Amino acid sequence: EFPNGERGATTEVFADVSANVLEATPYVSWHYDFDEVRAPYYRAGITESFDLGDGWTIVLDGSIGYATSAQSAWLYGIDESGFADLRGQAVVNWQVDPRTQLQAGVNGSAILDSTIDDWFSQLGIDDDPIWFSLGVAWAF
Repeated sequence: EFPNGERGATTEVFADVSANVLEATPYVSWHYDFDEVRAPYYRAGITESFDLGDGWTIVLDGSIGYATSAQSAWLYGIDESGFADLRGQAVVNWQVDPRTQLQAGVNGSAILDSTIDDWFSQLGIDDDPIWFSLGVAWAF
């Protein structure tokens, strides 16, 4: 449920740019919703994967998002541009065989913009959620 009404389907294009720098991978992404919002959203972050041996890896990712005023109005119901959210993720992967990988992760997000944060508090929306994920990936 959204604070400013129900959402229908929308369509977005995006571009990601990343590079391997000193064993880490910084990245930036540009998202443009040309269907509903007609405005961009930006994200910048860094990710790193560590080999733990015997098919185990851990992937750490941290990023910050920037919402333009149109994106903020559509996403949050506040017509203000600014740094929207800070995200973090730690995922442990186990390569069972060449085609199967098991995954378990802990994820978190925090709203940075004080106006959006105050608005979420007024609506009773948790602006600093933490969630867990489990998954299986098969490659063919």
